[in-house]
Amino acid sequence: MGLLKKLSPPRQALFAFFFLLLFPFPVPLHADTAFLRRLADQPVANFGDAVSIVTHFLNQETKRSDFESQRDFLRQQGILSKRLAVKKADQVIQKGELAEMAIKTLGIRGGITLRLARPWNENFLSRYFFQRYALKEAVFLKLMKDEDIRSVVSGAELISTVSKMSEYRSDE
Repeated sequence: MGLLKKLSPPRQALFAFFFLLLFPFPVPLHADTAFLRRLADQPVANFGDAVSIVTHFLNQETKRSDFESQRDFLRQQGILSKRLAVKKADQVIQKGELAEMAIKTLGIRGGITLRLARPWNENFLSRYFFQRYALKEAVFLKLMKDEDIRSVVSGAELISTVSKMSEYRSDE
């Protein structure tokens, strides 16, 4: 409780909001909040953070602690494409990549445009259109804000997206 008193009131509210949305995850309380506090303060989130929090969202992080095993798990689940599965943990994550991960994680089939844009192969053009329409679908479902698919994701945006994914899953 002492840590919350050191934060400004808006940050306390933001921290409490995200904590309450993410509370059902089966991790020790101190480990969960330390990761979220570190992530919320990052101006740019990296791919390792996204892989970790999506694995965390799927309640698999207790079995898989290192980046490589988490990435392999997401690849086996079909959440990461071949192109995303070779990214390094310290590379930045873009909005289109996060939208692709969110749509695949939630199993959203989308409208006709997203279904037609599903990549049949791993070429750039196919991936670009899928990420573009995945972001449009995520915006429509109020999971993310509408921006360019190449813009980078901040730590707070990553936490917000996963929180909204949790709300979406609980509503279904």
